[in-house]
Amino acid sequence: MKRYATISIVLIMFLAVADSITAQENIIISDNLAAHAELLKVNVEYLPDNNLKFSIGDYAIVADQEQSGTYSDTKERLLGLRVVTKITKTIAFTISNPSYDTAMVFSEERNRINTYYPNEVLENFFLDEITGGKFKSFATWITINGDTNTTWTLYIPKGKGKGRRFPIDMLLTDGVKYINIASVSSDLYFDYAHPLRSLRKMPAMGAEFMDDGKSICAVQFDAGATTGYYPEDKESLGCKAWMHQQLDAKTKLVLAAAMSTLLLMNNSYLALHE
Repeated sequence: MKRYATISIVLIMFLAVADSITAQENIIISDNLAAHAELLKVNVEYLPDNNLKFSIGDYAIVADQEQSGTYSDTKERLLGLRVVTKITKTIAFTISNPSYDTAMVFSEERNRINTYYPNEVLENFFLDEITGGKFKSFATWITINGDTNTTWTLYIPKGKGKGRRFPIDMLLTDGVKYINIASVSSDLYFDYAHPLRSLRKMPAMGAEFMDDGKSICAVQFDAGATTGYYPEDKESLGCKAWMHQQLDAKTKLVLAAAMSTLLLMNNSYLALHE
C-alpha cells in the first residue's frame, strides 16, 4: 500500500512540475507600457533554402528580400601556437507596413575566435586544440525609404553577460535621439551564470526600449522553457511584441525594424541560416 502511495505522490509532483514548466510566461515589462501598448503577434513562415519571412503585427519582412553572408579571415600568431579567426556575418532585409512605408535594414555581426595548439609546446598534450576568446560586436543600420537622410543605428557593443543578467546593453539612435534597450526576462532572479541552472526552467527573454525613461516597445524573442509546449503558438514560437499606441508611424516602423533584427539575431528557430 505504501508503494502505491509513493508512486501517487511522485506522479502528482511530476504533474505539478510539468504544469509549472508549460505555464506560458511573458517577459516583465513596465506597467506604463503594459497599460498603453498594443500586443503584436509574431508570425513565422518558412521558405526554401532555410530562408523565412515573418511579421510583427502589420510589419512584415518582404518576401525574397532576405540576404545573408559570412566572411572569415584567419591569421596565424605566435608561430602556430595561436590562430585567430575573424568572422563577419551580414544580414539584410526590407520590412514593410502597407499603410505607411518600408525600411531597409542591414546588420553586421563580428566575432573573433582564438584557437590554441598546446601540442606545439607540450608533446602529447591531451587536447589537440583549445578554442576560446570569442569577442562579439553587432550593429544594424535602418533607413526608411521616405526619409533617406536619416539613418538609425542599433548598437550591441559586446556579447557578455553581467552577473545575473543574461545579455548586454543596447542602444538605438539616429544621432539626435537616443533610445536605450534593456535586457528583460520573465524571472528577475534567474542566475544565467550558475553552472547548475536548469534549461527546463529557462525564463522567457527579450528587450525593452526606453526613450528618456519611458518604455515605448518591447519584444520577447525567446519563450524559454515554454517554447514548443503550446500548439497554438507554433507560428510564433512564443515570440511577441508590445508597441506603445501613442507613437507616430515613422517611429513605429523604426522600432519594428529593430525588434525584427533582435528576433532574427537571438532566436535559433528564427535564424535565416543555421
